[in-house]
Amino acid sequence: MVLISEIVQTFILADFCYYYIKSVFGGQLVLRLPSGVV
Repeated sequence: MVLISEIVQTFILADFCYYYIKSVFGGQLVLRLPSGVV
């Protein structure tokens, strides 16, 4: 049962990190790239 909870916790953490990184790169890079190109 401990192993299952560890897997679930790791999956939730990885899912959170994925959306956090996606929002950071999606939000900042979209704003930075046009200003960097221009």
